[in-house]
Amino acid sequence: MRKHPLPPLRNSLRAKLLKLVDLYCRHSKLSRSTVSDRFIDNSAVLDRVASNLSDINTSTFERVVQAISDDWPANVEWPEFIERPQTARAA
Repeated sequence: MRKHPLPPLRNSLRAKLLKLVDLYCRHSKLSRSTVSDRFIDNSAVLDRVASNLSDINTSTFERVVQAISDDWPANVEWPEFIERPQTARAA
């Protein structure tokens, strides 16, 4: 059990990540659990973060944003609420 409760999701990096994941899901026709499984190797993590039951570390956050950026549909504009990393292919 956590000693300290997680802060509310509103305006947090976790909230921005979940918003990005949900946009990606909408455009890729994938579920959040599928994205979680593909990019975190655990289908429950993103849903637990969304329920404020779990947290993620910085490297996981960056890995998920990078993976989504690398696979972002070319015909869809990247959202302004989160900085887009340089694609791994261009790095």
